[in-house]
Amino acid sequence: MERHAKDYATTDTAFIEKRVLDGVRRDGIILLHERYAGTIPAVPDIIRRLRDQECILVTVPQLMAPAKPQPGEVYRP
Repeated sequence: MERHAKDYATTDTAFIEKRVLDGVRRDGIILLHERYAGTIPAVPDIIRRLRDQECILVTVPQLMAPAKPQPGEVYRP
């Protein structure tokens, strides 16, 4: 089942954090948007709690290696 953080729909940092952490699954991808007021304050605690759960965090380039993603391109599995 796919879950969404929907950080664009609220400015409630605690709610964003809960939604993200409740939706975490093995091999999952978390997409957040830095343009929404509640998102940035949620990120440090989300990262800390994911690390406490021994989740491995990677960047998009690390995730897509050996491909070299380019801005504006569409990538499909």
